[in-house]
Amino acid sequence: MPSVSDLLRLYGKWVDLPNIPGWIRFTEQATSELPFQKSFVGCLPFINAPPSDYDTILTALLSASEK
Repeated sequence: MPSVSDLLRLYGKWVDLPNIPGWIRFTEQATSELPFQKSFVGCLPFINAPPSDYDTILTALLSASEK
């Protein structure tokens, strides 16, 4: 479901209003005052095994539970 800001931007583009920024700039402007927290993106280990194998799934779950 689109948010109100999404619908407003789409409407502005549809009626060809001047000064409607691109999507990335629009979201930067629309959310610049919202509070945020920095998050961490870490690399996950590579498991060299078939993804549908139950042993692979167990290995992935055990590895995730240790971290």
